[in-house]
Amino acid sequence: MYDGVIHRRALALIEKKYVLIIDELESVDGREHEYDQMFHFNPDLKAQMEGLDVIGYDKDGSDKKVAIHQLESDGISASLSDSFEGTPRAICSKKYESYVPCYEVDYKKRGRDSRFVTLLEIVDGTDDKSDFYVRTENSF
Repeated sequence: MYDGVIHRRALALIEKKYVLIIDELESVDGREHEYDQMFHFNPDLKAQMEGLDVIGYDKDGSDKKVAIHQLESDGISASLSDSFEGTPRAICSKKYESYVPCYEVDYKKRGRDSRFVTLLEIVDGTDDKSDFYVRTENSF
C-alpha cells in the first residue's frame, strides 16, 4: 500500500457502539513520511470539529449520529473539508458512476514511524451504520 512503509491495522468492535482502529505505520526505508488518516462521512450528515474530535450530526444539526475521537493526539493535526461549494475534495458514492459531496476529516502525522489510535462512536438510535467511510494514505 505504501512504498517504503509497512502498515498494520487492528480493528475491534466494542459493544456495537464503538469501533477501535489502531493504525501502525513503520518506515522500512529509513525516511520520514507524512501519514494521512481520512474519514468520509455519509453525505446525509453534517460534520463539525471539536478539537481533534469530529462529530457527525443529521442535516439539521439536532441529532448526533457518529463521532471520531483520536485517543493519541501527540503530533496529530486535523482538517475538515467538504465539497458543497467549489472544487470537489470530499466526495462519496452511494450509486455506481455517481458521486455526491460529503464531509471529510484528514488527520496528519509526520515521522519515521507513526501510530493513529482512533475511536469511532456510533450513537444509540443510529439505524444506518454506514455513516462514515475509512481510507488511509500517505504522501512523500
